[in-house]
Amino acid sequence: MAGRRGPTRFLFNVEGRAANQAGADAMFLMLQRLLEERFQVKLHRETKDGPVYLLTIAKSGSRLKAATCAPFDANHLQTLPAAGETPVNYCGRIRRGTGTLDAQGIGIVDGAGPPLQSLTGQLGDLLDRSVMDKTGLTGLYDVHLEWASDQLDAAAGPSIFTAVQEQLGLKLDGGRGPVEYMVIDSADKPAPN
Repeated sequence: MAGRRGPTRFLFNVEGRAANQAGADAMFLMLQRLLEERFQVKLHRETKDGPVYLLTIAKSGSRLKAATCAPFDANHLQTLPAAGETPVNYCGRIRRGTGTLDAQGIGIVDGAGPPLQSLTGQLGDLLDRSVMDKTGLTGLYDVHLEWASDQLDAAAGPSIFTAVQEQLGLKLDGGRGPVEYMVIDSADKPAPN
């Protein structure tokens, strides 16, 4: 169409380091502040009805094991142990690989606390869709989950949906619910360093 112009797009490499170890949510907050200060990003959040996954207890019952770790707030930086000192076994440690999720002491409840430090947050990130907790379970749990990252190869292992049901005793079903979106209102090109 003559006279119509699409948005201008720029690509930037952003590098940064935290002074100490930081949880995923603390890193997200630092990145958000950097974008606000450096790029003058203005955004707002909107909640709309959309597709979600509902996490419920499977008919076989929950297989989650209660965590035995020290509570940790992922939005506050940890201090590193002194030389020779045993590190504290904090809850909230999460390792993800291709087709694996190992989490120590994470909760399930969506919307209560840091989203990526919960099982619903991790599953939502993996499935690229919000996951709503309908289990009624409370507390912190250790989670080990393995699934086939290549869903086209059934011989490689179960799908993530089957793995959640067989290994955790939980079930993911499609549904509708409130989904939060971040809408970027404006952003500016930063001045050179």
